Amino acid sequence: MRNRLWVAAIGFSVALIVSAFAPPVAARAHGAQVAINFDDVTAPCLFAETVALRNAYPGVHFKARPNLDGGGIVNHCGNFDVFGYSPPNFLAFNTVSEYVNGGVPIPPEVIAFDSPMSHVQVNVGSRFGLNVIMWAFDSSGHRVGTSQLIMTNFLHPLSIDATGIVRIIIDSRAQDWVLDDLIAS
Repeated sequence: MRNRLWVAAIGFSVALIVSAFAPPVAARAHGAQVAINFDDVTAPCLFAETVALRNAYPGVHFKARPNLDGGGIVNHCGNFDVFGYSPPNFLAFNTVSEYVNGGVPIPPEVIAFDSPMSHVQVNVGSRFGLNVIMWAFDSSGHRVGTSQLIMTNFLHPLSIDATGIVRIIIDSRAQDWVLDDLIAS
């Protein structure tokens, strides 16, 4: 009996260690769990070497208008002068840059979820100290929540709690800013 308990304890410990170091992914086993830190890819320092993020994560869709625009995953080496993100990457915006395909990394960013959520949170920051706002919508297109803050160069959480969130829109007039650690449940 003691040997079986020892084996079970070791197996449980290994499972905890493996899950602790597994990269966050969208759409976990229990359905509507999203955790994206954008660190699962090797990202460039420059927008000119990438394109806007779209459907890289199962169950989560990133969109913008026009279609080539929106945030792109870049490495912290792109000189955004922000702190408090999970290194090395984040989703970034810059109104004076251009993607390799001619798109522009400008907001607003639309993030749609395949499953309804009741909590959505992102960390945001900018060296320009301007406002960022997030709106949440349900499947009927009704706005179910709004959250905003003045960004600093240290990322802070921006979150909304509401029933049935299927889409959020995030916008700012800052010249450049970053978004990291998307969590939704």
